[in-house]
Amino acid sequence: MSLFSWRKNLYISDKDPSYKVRYLGNVQTAMMKGEGCVDKPVSVIWNNYLRSPHPGLEMKLVLTASGLKAYTKEQGLTEYRAHRISYCIAHPNYPRLFVWVYRHEGKKMKMELRCHAVLCKSEAKAKAIALQLHEKLAFALKEFQREKLRKQNSRLTLQRTNFLAKERLCPAPPQTAAQHRHQLQATRLQVHRRSQAGFHHRGL
Repeated sequence: MSLFSWRKNLYISDKDPSYKVRYLGNVQTAMMKGEGCVDKPVSVIWNNYLRSPHPGLEMKLVLTASGLKAYTKEQGLTEYRAHRISYCIAHPNYPRLFVWVYRHEGKKMKMELRCHAVLCKSEAKAKAIALQLHEKLAFALKEFQREKLRKQNSRLTLQRTNFLAKERLCPAPPQTAAQHRHQLQATRLQVHRRSQAGFHHRGL
């Protein structure tokens, strides 16, 4: 069987590019992102691949707005969500490798970083995957921020609406007896002062 000959029916959007690759595996890593963060784990994956009699898994890798969808005959569909992909690159030291770091959910809900690698048909294919995934991740981040802002605005609008409705249903409480006496005294004093001012004016 050819390295990239396996085919399997898989529904994807016309806008979602797909690539036939060979999955080489993954290893745990300590670095989430940054230049050189995948050098050591990729070296481990590549050396394991060279020493192993197993050529890896034939995979269809689909780039979507929600991240990556990977389909193999052995494992079925595996999804890598955009918000959990912390880094991706077509590694310059391994020209045909496309690599990504993913935040897996480990035991007791603890985050576990793992570096994944696939072997592409050519260096150009690996670079194309990296570029397209970067664009989709950037778009997904913008959509997430836009949706977050929309929800915040909706929540503030709802809070204001509820406050105004409560104000209409619950008017200000009536004055107490002491407050009423104080207001009455202030009114009488004001009337007295006005009458005194009128009296002096007439006397002039």
